[in-house]
Amino acid sequence: MENLLDGLLLYEITLLILGVILFLILSIGLLYYIIKKEQIAKLLFFFFIPIVMIGYPSITQITISNDKIELTKWQNQVLDDPEDSVAVQKMQELTTKLEKRASTTEDLVQVSTSNLLLGNNEKAENLADKALEKDKTSTAALNIKQMARVQESIKNKPVLENAAPVEKEATPAREETNLSAIPYNQANTITDSPAVTAIPQTGNDTAKLMVNPQTKDLQQMEVTNDLTKVKSFLIKRSIKNINTTRESAK
Repeated sequence: MENLLDGLLLYEITLLILGVILFLILSIGLLYYIIKKEQIAKLLFFFFIPIVMIGYPSITQITISNDKIELTKWQNQVLDDPEDSVAVQKMQELTTKLEKRASTTEDLVQVSTSNLLLGNNEKAENLADKALEKDKTSTAALNIKQMARVQESIKNKPVLENAAPVEKEATPAREETNLSAIPYNQANTITDSPAVTAIPQTGNDTAKLMVNPQTKDLQQMEVTNDLTKVKSFLIKRSIKNINTTRESAK
């Protein structure tokens, strides 16, 4: 029964219940008319009313189920291609449509995830809180709440605060050699040998330059397998936003 009413608004649930009651009453009346051998044509006309009352919420429920499937599809599309503006718009439209109908933990987690992907961190956290009120053991809801908080803290941190480039060590100056003071054979050997030995790039300096303390909390956060792509998406977006802000500040 609970699954049947998932996503329906109060007036739709009321309409469904009253429709069922009216249908039962008319069915009893129809049986009475048949027993009494009276005309049932007029009574049959009234069956149209409960059918509509029952059918409308049922059609709405089917539409909601389809919208949930569509939302999942567009969420995955955005995760795969954040630059897909059509996918972002579709996800936003479906999220807005399903938010007011979200009643179960799963529904609340789904619309909360969408808001997180859209950058609506406060709304994502509020929806995650509602999901946790219904199910305190929901790891997904807890992860989304944590990621929303970290995202908000990243957004509010001054970008240039920890963005100073790593200083490279000064290369020691080469000593000039006076070749005239060296015997010919030895001087010839020195000039033929390579002046500087190539040092392979270890990548440590590059790694230091790429380190961003602002995304550290998000990178170290443990999430469920279903939210791994969401976490990766948020990290990439945060780094992109930080780099954009840093470039504009130069």
